[in-house]
Amino acid sequence: LCTNDVLDIIARAAEFSDVVTRPGEASSLKAYGVEPGGMAKVRAILAGLIGRTLPDELRSDAWAIKQNASRLLSAFSRFCEEFSGTTLSRKVKMVSLQLDKGIPEEAVELASIDGVGERSLELLMNGGIRSLRDVADKKPEDLIKMGIRGPVAIDIVDAAGKLPRAEVDLSAIPGEAGTGHVEAPIIVRNAGAAGKFTVAISANGSEIKIDRFYLGHGSTRSLPIELNITSDVTLLVTVDYPDHILSPEEWKTAIKLQK
Repeated sequence: LCTNDVLDIIARAAEFSDVVTRPGEASSLKAYGVEPGGMAKVRAILAGLIGRTLPDELRSDAWAIKQNASRLLSAFSRFCEEFSGTTLSRKVKMVSLQLDKGIPEEAVELASIDGVGERSLELLMNGGIRSLRDVADKKPEDLIKMGIRGPVAIDIVDAAGKLPRAEVDLSAIPGEAGTGHVEAPIIVRNAGAAGKFTVAISANGSEIKIDRFYLGHGSTRSLPIELNITSDVTLLVTVDYPDHILSPEEWKTAIKLQK
């Protein structure tokens, strides 16, 4: 699920069944690419709150919709953790934080650190730092020069240093193959701090392998895959970090069918 998928689910909740579009609001809804209607209005308001682009004509219902949506997101997160696992639950928590603070998805990592409030986020993002990955080569002094308070700057740099970081080697995957069976390994290396990884591999949109494992710094994991080649194949490797509020990362390659 992406942020938009989660917002779509929340906007369809029965709690919003009595939301209606008022005269004068239709043009604002269309600006979000949706047609007038209760669900569309809720969806547009949630997107506007996250992007801080909410038009004045939609603000009258925004507070109540935000409160209900926050409560629903909390319940949805608990449901996902119980029945779908931590990855989906964490994604819903990320959307909840986006809504609460009015921030884009990439800024959730920074906003999740204690002491990083609206002003700190503004300073960081204006300075070109939009995620913890952007702090990888920074020192606390660099952030202090941007206006970040010393203790908060130390916490941010410390959090960045504790992140695992995948490097995916697809060099063993052939660029071309004839019709038939193909076997090859995909290598995942941890170039960051020790941590847990969830790796999903799909071929032409269909998942063919998923693996979860722990890697220390510098350690690697070989993930053998098997394919039956009958046409061109696009392989997508998605790496998630279940113990951290990090966006999943993707690597892609293709195998062309030899003519």
